Amino acid sequence: MSVRSVKKFCLAIILLSNVYVYSQVSEDGVSNNRGQNIGINDNDHFMILSQFARPISKRVNEKDIKGSKYFEEDAKTAKIYDGDNMLHMSLIKYNAFSDEIEIFKDDKSFALLKKESIKVVLNDYNYEILKDKGYFVIFNKDKNTTLVLKPKKKVRAGEEAASTYGQATPTSFVNNYVYFIKTEKGNLEKIKLKKKDVVSVLKDQKSKLEEFASVNKLSFKNEADVVKIIDYYNTL
Repeated sequence: MSVRSVKKFCLAIILLSNVYVYSQVSEDGVSNNRGQNIGINDNDHFMILSQFARPISKRVNEKDIKGSKYFEEDAKTAKIYDGDNMLHMSLIKYNAFSDEIEIFKDDKSFALLKKESIKVVLNDYNYEILKDKGYFVIFNKDKNTTLVLKPKKKVRAGEEAASTYGQATPTSFVNNYVYFIKTEKGNLEKIKLKKKDVVSVLKDQKSKLEEFASVNKLSFKNEADVVKIIDYYNTL
């Protein structure tokens, strides 16, 4: 074999090795595809790809606002999917003021880009984009009918004390939460957490739901209890 032939053979082996490495699948079943996309960091673990997240710039104008803009007090571990494909497992928090899922890695943070196919799965609930209106919390996961929350936060301007005996109130983040029931047909029915609203949406099983709540001492005013009531509704 000539020197030129040997060089061609070695080059072919290297190219085939690279194709194999880039197409490997990690232990949790996630395709690395590092040859096709640029990750947001360069270690050996699969990270959210740059096409799904962007760096977050610091917003200095928020530093004097009291309270939290986040729905979660602490970052939670979540699995992030694009359709049926799991992209990454990461620490996240939902920024209910800017309607963004923030991903945390080391001392950096990234905002997940909004795509209708994106789903963020936690232990107790999911985040999904519904009807082009941003992220919603889905409580009854993978069910036909579910309790849904839009956990918005807004800024309430502070006020100076009205008198020397009064007390000033600081500018702060305040909750502006709105609940819905997502029906089997995909409709979002706005409700308040009270019996009248819940059973009016689920009226085809009204008597059974009232009996179930009574026997199990569940309150229609309690979020976790309404989740249980709707879980029961999905079995009827």
